Amino acid sequence: MGQVDDQREDWMKGRWMGPMVSYEQWIEDKLYHPKNGYYMTKKEKIGKRADFYTAAEFFPIFATLMANYFIQKVEENRLPPIFCEIGSGTGKFMVHFVTHCKKRAPHFFKDFQYISVEKSPYHRQLQRSLVQDDQVLILEDLEHLEPFEGMMFMNEFFDALPVHVIEKRGNTIFEIWVSSEGGKVSEQKLPLQNERIIRYLKRFPNFTIQDGHRVEIPLRMEEMYRKLAERLKRGYMIIIDYGYTFFELNRANLKNGSLRAYRNHRLIKLPSVMNDIDITSHIHFDALMEWGRELGLQTVEFLTQREFLIKIGIFDALVDHEDRTPFSKRWKRNAALRSLISEEGMGELFHVIVQKKTGMRMLDV
Repeated sequence: MGQVDDQREDWMKGRWMGPMVSYEQWIEDKLYHPKNGYYMTKKEKIGKRADFYTAAEFFPIFATLMANYFIQKVEENRLPPIFCEIGSGTGKFMVHFVTHCKKRAPHFFKDFQYISVEKSPYHRQLQRSLVQDDQVLILEDLEHLEPFEGMMFMNEFFDALPVHVIEKRGNTIFEIWVSSEGGKVSEQKLPLQNERIIRYLKRFPNFTIQDGHRVEIPLRMEEMYRKLAERLKRGYMIIIDYGYTFFELNRANLKNGSLRAYRNHRLIKLPSVMNDIDITSHIHFDALMEWGRELGLQTVEFLTQREFLIKIGIFDALVDHEDRTPFSKRWKRNAALRSLISEEGMGELFHVIVQKKTGMRMLDV
């Protein structure tokens, strides 16, 4: 194949456009470039001095609740006690989860295994410094993950994957590209040509875009989800993230899309010449549930984080006490629980998808 044909193929696949790249490729370089990518560098990324928080990292009670849920599902479904966390960060959730399982379910702990899949070398190093346990397996990527039965868990994982960006003007849909000529970055709009994006739009009839609206297309999320579904032979997949349904797509607050960048908890305008930034976007819940149906993963729960945590017993973890001192352990514990289910914050912002795989492919009725 000649150079022109190679370039056209790359363009049609969304990888190349002369001096420009698709937003997907630009985000890929910013986040996952082997040398300079945000997640690949030796830098604290989660916390007050970093760029973002997650419930899994900062609320030990969250790990305790998920461990109880895991134990329940293992016992109800006679599953092997294998828990796999995708995008496991610093390992703080893992430590609390493993400790609680050892205490709460010693009867199956001898067969228990915790699998951590984490792309960041820095985070894997932190995990190994926290846990030296033969029952904990730390992997670099999915290629090293063998198919298993048990539970697969991901918290704020899909929102960090690269996305394409499109915009509708009149009757024309444009793809937004990133140009980086002369040391400056800017956006360029070109009529949509990417065949995979076109197929994505046609595939979901409820996915409609209003004139003047911008939206992200998560092709990388589909690729990743299919790989994850292949690794889970039987059991549960738990997805916790922020996003929207296709019905919510045309809300006024999403007119400019959901793609955002942060540095030290401050919003950064995109595109940016800065490398040291976290980039995120809202995920498409409907797409995940439809892909699950195709791949034998039945969606059994789709709830807000508040609804999910209440259902699995968060109120049982509240501690009765008279102490109003905000420095006491009991006060801090209850405050953390309330933060997880706050109607003004994490409780309503995040949603939980619970999918179950029986080992048999779902068939159309």
